[in-house]
Amino acid sequence: MTAPSQTLTAGLLIAAITAAPAGAQEDILIDDFVSKQYEQWTITGDAWGTSPASGTLPNQMHVSGYLGEQLINSFLGGDQATGIAVREPFLVKRTHLAFLIGGGRLPNLLGIQLLFNGKVVRSATGTESEHLTWSNWDISEYSGRQVSLRIFDEATEGWGHINVDHIIQTN
Repeated sequence: MTAPSQTLTAGLLIAAITAAPAGAQEDILIDDFVSKQYEQWTITGDAWGTSPASGTLPNQMHVSGYLGEQLINSFLGGDQATGIAVREPFLVKRTHLAFLIGGGRLPNLLGIQLLFNGKVVRSATGTESEHLTWSNWDISEYSGRQVSLRIFDEATEGWGHINVDHIIQTN
């Protein structure tokens, strides 16, 4: 007779094996902002500082929902700070780009954008919350092509900042 704990363990193992589709591809990390500097990003303006933020910045409401200990956060100096962060081009190898996003909802003034041939093809903003939530874009039409990202903050009013973390390519 099999012990209940052995049966449970075997059942969980079988469930884990069958849950992952055969040939599933691992996610590709574009950036998680854990570095002490902005590697692979060109930074302009005064919103970002010289390194990713370690969470909530002075005079900002509590920031949550990001992974790890750092994120890109344009609240440096308050909502009046502005700037642009552009990621070096990367090759699309998965069907979706997923990321955590929070902050303001001013689509013409701040957000994250996917660029193809220098043109904006996808865009997202926060939801006027300091809690970052997952968002994603279908990027399958750019498979095998180079794209880039632009995180921008040109807003100076309330909720005039953007928070982004953990950008990945995924299926």
